Amino acid sequence: SAISMIDSWRITDDTGTGNNQIVQNWASATNLLASNLGSALGYSSGTFSFPSTGHYLMTFVCRFHCGSGNDGEMNAVLKVTENNSSYSIAAQTGYGAQEGGTKSAGSIIYAFDITDTSNQKFQFHTDSMGSTSQLRGNGSVNETYFQMIRLADT
Repeated sequence: SAISMIDSWRITDDTGTGNNQIVQNWASATNLLASNLGSALGYSSGTFSFPSTGHYLMTFVCRFHCGSGNDGEMNAVLKVTENNSSYSIAAQTGYGAQEGGTKSAGSIIYAFDITDTSNQKFQFHTDSMGSTSQLRGNGSVNETYFQMIRLADT
């Protein structure tokens, strides 16, 4: 069967100092011929839910920025839950800067098998980010963003 869902999201502002901070400033990425198809993901306060069961493929790209000093490890973390309560790390990407004013990109590609839309959800977190380190965000250009594609029935 044909792909029935494509949904694109991006963070709208720079975010992310500290440990285990949930990324909450997400918005639908709908400009510049961005492709959205079918039902969108559900979203509330940093938590995403799936519109239907199935196999999904997510591609996440982030832009790290170290404003000043050194930051040996900046991480963007994908956390998932199977019980709508406790979240576990499923994947992460990181960057270590040895001088201030540097930027780099990271990515995560992750496949989901969703059998319970009420309990299986995901979030993005920052981890080990210094006081001047951030994930870059922009309301009109994809800097830190992801795209979810529903591939098939489960």
